[in-house]
Order: sequence, then C-alpha cells, then structure tokens
Amino acid sequence: MAKRIVMYNHKGGVGKTTSAVNSATYCALAGNRTLLVDMDPQGNASGNLSYNIYDVNANKTSKTIVEVLLNKASVREARTMFDTKELETLHLLASDNRMNEISTTLSDKLGRELILHQKLKEVDKEYDYIFIDSPPQKSIFSMNSLLAANYIVIPFFPGQYEIMGLKQLLDMFDEVKKASEVHPKLLGILITMYSKTKAMRNIIKSLADVYDELIFEKAIPLSTVVKQSTVDARPLYYSNGKSPAALAYKDFTIELLERIKKYEKGV
Repeated sequence: MAKRIVMYNHKGGVGKTTSAVNSATYCALAGNRTLLVDMDPQGNASGNLSYNIYDVNANKTSKTIVEVLLNKASVREARTMFDTKELETLHLLASDNRMNEISTTLSDKLGRELILHQKLKEVDKEYDYIFIDSPPQKSIFSMNSLLAANYIVIPFFPGQYEIMGLKQLLDMFDEVKKASEVHPKLLGILITMYSKTKAMRNIIKSLADVYDELIFEKAIPLSTVVKQSTVDARPLYYSNGKSPAALAYKDFTIELLERIKKYEKGV
C-alpha cells in the first residue's frame, strides 16, 4: 500500500515544488515505485519533469489531473512516465493549464475535498510512495492534497516572518486531521535555501527551541543549480547530480523514508 506524502506550505517560494520533484526522483532511484502528483495549477512540478503544461494541442488529446478530478479518467489512464529508459519507477500525474478553469466545477461537487483521496485508492497497491505537490494558497486543490495524504512535510525557508506564520500553519493541520479519512501525520519541517549566515543560524536556533524533533537533520542549501534544473526541465540528479543541493536532497529523501518506516512501526 502506497505511503502518500504531501509537500505543503501556505507561503510560496519556499522550495515546495523542488522538494516534491527531487524527493520523488531519489525515492524512485532507490528502486521504489513512485508517483508524483502535480496539484498546482502552475504546473511547475510537471515542467520540472519535462512535461509542457502549456501545450494546448497536446493537452486536448492527453489526459492529466484535470480529467482525473472531473472523473473523466482514471489515474492509470492519465499518468505518464519520466524518461522511461532512464527511470521506469517514476510516474507523473501532470497538471495542465486548465486547472483554474475547473475549480468552480469541482467546488459544486459533493465530497469535493476528498476527490483525490478516492482516486488515488485505485493505484495505492501499484506504488510504494506517492508524492503530492500542492499549491500554496488555500483552495480546493490544496485541500484535496492535504486530505489525500498520510504524511505532511513542510518545506520551510527560515525567515522571521515565516516562523511567525508556522503556528498558524500547524493549527490548520490539526483541523485537517479531524476532517481526513487517513488522519495525516506531520512528518517534519525541511529547511530549504539554507545559508550559513549568523542571522539564519539564529532563526533556526529559535525554530529548534520549539520544534526541534520535527526538523529534519538535512537542510537544503541555497544554490543556483536548483534554478538551473528547472530551466533544464530535469530533476537535480540529472541536471547536476554532484552539486551540494542534489546530494542534500538525496540525504533528505533517505531520512524521509526512514522517518516513515519508524512511524509505520510505531517507534
């Protein structure tokens, strides 16, 4: 049965999509059957796996998350593979540029916030891990993402204002747990765009004073290669696999999977 992990933060620009893409990639490279679900209308996760969400002609003939949410296609029919010859264990359920057009339609549906959860049940036995990239703003897409997850990871840029907003975010997760069939667990906080400045070290210390057990040991360093990988439309492993950012995501993914195993064993 697949373990579902959502990368979520209600603030944009914190490395959420980068974390979803590269964690899913390293998870698949380790031999795990992995699905990446792009629930963000911007489609950056899809683009990072070389899927062009703005190809209108292609989107008219292919199926994406849009058809899945509208119950016009199954996940099996809509998923695609990333570079089949290189990485057969990584599948993508892509977003496309029609996502915002269907939000009103979905809002009128009964059980609208559990659509993704129900649709992923179809393929739970076909994957070891399912990663979900959620949009930052509260919407039907972000609520579907959270309510479909077993585990929540918060990619977190350590700024003073971000710390102030973290409690509000954690309070929202408590509400999600009460509404969800799967009762998602907060797996941890991933520090992103880390730099060894005195100010950032002080902020992380303040964060650790309150949330120490939640913070992943591996932080993702600030790096230009991350932006270059999005331009290349490739995960970091393929764009610059020996860079500190790529190796950090590799180590983080190992830590992530170990943390899930401990939860599953009740440790």
